[in-house]
Amino acid sequence: MTWRHGRWQDDRPAERLGALVGCDRDRARSVLRGTFAAIGRVASVPVAARVSLGLPPEAASILVGQAQQHGGVRDEASFLGHVRSCVDDTVSRREVRAAIRVIEDMCSASDFERLRAFLSVELDPLTEEADATRTGD
Repeated sequence: MTWRHGRWQDDRPAERLGALVGCDRDRARSVLRGTFAAIGRVASVPVAARVSLGLPPEAASILVGQAQQHGGVRDEASFLGHVRSCVDDTVSRREVRAAIRVIEDMCSASDFERLRAFLSVELDPLTEEADATRTGD
């Protein structure tokens, strides 16, 4: 556990991703956050199916609905591109696929509200920074 954003954060997802792809915990945490951000931008059901989150149907529809409002990720290449825009250009497909596996395991091991709480703490500053970089704000 690590103290982040005023509360304790579970490091197991980052540690698991690090073990899967051979990177340190900080890199793994960044890739997970970027992958979460891209998942939140999935704007079509076929992309959501390809990303294969294992979320309950109501959760998947919430993500797709939010993404459609914000002009989201529409295919696999733009999904990887969004992860790279949140982290850096060296993020590999292998890292993203492993991150998705870790996220799937989190979804099956916990309820969606816990995941949403993790997303809101981890993603808000990261997504705002990435959006500002892209739009020039």
